[in-house]
Amino acid sequence: LVIGHLRILLAKVLRRQVFEDWIDCTIIERNYTMAMMWRVQKLKRGIVRTLLDHAKCEIAERRKVRRASLVKRRVLGSCRQVTEENKAPEELTERNKEQRRQREAARLIKEEMNRKIEEDMLRQQREERRHRVMSERRERDEEFNVAWALKKSEVEHKCRQDNAAWRSTAEFRDRRQKELVLLSRQFSPRQASTKEREDALASPSIIAYALLDSKLAQKGITPDELFDRLSCRTSSSQAIGATSFQAALLSLGLRTKSFDSIFDGLAEYNPVSPIERSVRVEDLHEMRLLANSHIGKEGCRWKMYVDMIHRQQLLHDVWDGTIVNQKEVKRKHFRKAAEDQLLDCRMHEARQRFYEEKRAAHLRMLRKYAAISIQSMFWQWSARRDMEKNRWKIERRKLVETRKLQLRAAVLIQQRFKKLRARLNTKRP
Repeated sequence: LVIGHLRILLAKVLRRQVFEDWIDCTIIERNYTMAMMWRVQKLKRGIVRTLLDHAKCEIAERRKVRRASLVKRRVLGSCRQVTEENKAPEELTERNKEQRRQREAARLIKEEMNRKIEEDMLRQQREERRHRVMSERRERDEEFNVAWALKKSEVEHKCRQDNAAWRSTAEFRDRRQKELVLLSRQFSPRQASTKEREDALASPSIIAYALLDSKLAQKGITPDELFDRLSCRTSSSQAIGATSFQAALLSLGLRTKSFDSIFDGLAEYNPVSPIERSVRVEDLHEMRLLANSHIGKEGCRWKMYVDMIHRQQLLHDVWDGTIVNQKEVKRKHFRKAAEDQLLDCRMHEARQRFYEEKRAAHLRMLRKYAAISIQSMFWQWSARRDMEKNRWKIERRKLVETRKLQLRAAVLIQQRFKKLRARLNTKRP
C-alpha cells in the first residue's frame, strides 16, 4: 500500500514538473517573438527617421541654394544697372536706345490707360452714388408727403367741423355783419379810395395773382408752398418762365385751363423782357401783398376788382364762377361773400399753420438724415484710416498664412513621393 501511494505521488510530481517546464518554454518563446518584432520595428523607425532627416536637410539645402540664386540675381541686376548707368552716351548702341524708347512709350501708355480707367471708375462710382442718393431722397420725400397728406386731411376735416359749429354762434354773426359792412363800403363808388387801391383793382397782374390764389385755395394749397417750389427752381431775382411756373403748379397738383391768361397777366406786372414771358419771385411777393390788401383776402374764393372791358367793379366767386356786376350786386351777395370769407380765412389759417409744422418737420428730417450721413462718412473714413495704419499687419498675416500653405503643400508632395518610391522599391524583385 505504501509503495502504491509513493508511485502516485511521484507521478503527480513528474506531471507538475513537466507542466512548469512547458510554461517556461512558452514564456521564453513569447519573449523571443516580442524581441524579434521590436527589432524589426526599430529598424523600420530608424529607416524612416533617416529618410526624414535626409528630406529636411535636402529642403534646407535647396532653400539656401534658392536664396543664394535670388541674391545673386539681385546683385547681378544691380551691377548691370550700375554698369549701364555709368556708360557714356556715345557707347550706347542704337538697339539699346530703341528698347529704352519703347519701354518708355509702353510705360507712358500704361500710365495713361491706368489714369483713364481710374477716371472712368471714379465717374461711374459718382454716377451710381448720385442715382442712389436721388432714389433714396425721392423715396424719403414720398413717405414724408404721404404721411403728412393724411394729417392734412384730418386737419381740414376738423376745421370744417369747427366752422360748422362756429356758424351757429353769436360771434360768427357779429363778425359776419362787420365783414358785410366793410365789403359794402369797399364796393361802393362813394367810398374814398387811394391811388394804390385804384391801380390794384385795375391791374391785370394783381387780378391774375388773386385768381391764382383762389384756385390754389380751392386745391388746398397755400401760397407759401408755391413760393417754396419756385425758390427751389430759381432765385428771387431771376426770372421764371412759363414752363417752370407751370411745372411748379403741376408738382403741387394744380391743373388749370386758364394758365396762359393767368401767366400773361403776371408777366405784365414788371416785364423783364419784351419778347419772353417771365416773372420774378420778388414781383410775385409784391402782387401777393397788393392782392391781399385790395382785391380779396388770401385763401378766399371771393375777389373784388374792376372789369376793364365794361368799366365797372365786379364781385367774383372764383370757385364756382359766379360774377356779380356792380349794378346787380345786392345785400345777399355781400352776406354770402362775408360768410364765405370768414370760413375761408379760418381754413386758410389752419392750412398755413399745418404747412409751417410740415416745413419744420421736413427740416428736422433733413437735419437728422444729414447727421446720420455725416456720421456714416466719418466712420467709413475712420475705418479706412485704421486699415491704412494696420495694412502692414494684414499683409504680414497673409504672408505667414501663404508660407504655411506652401510648407504644407511641400510636405504633402514629399510624402506622396516617398510613398510612391517605396511602392516601386517593394515591387522590384
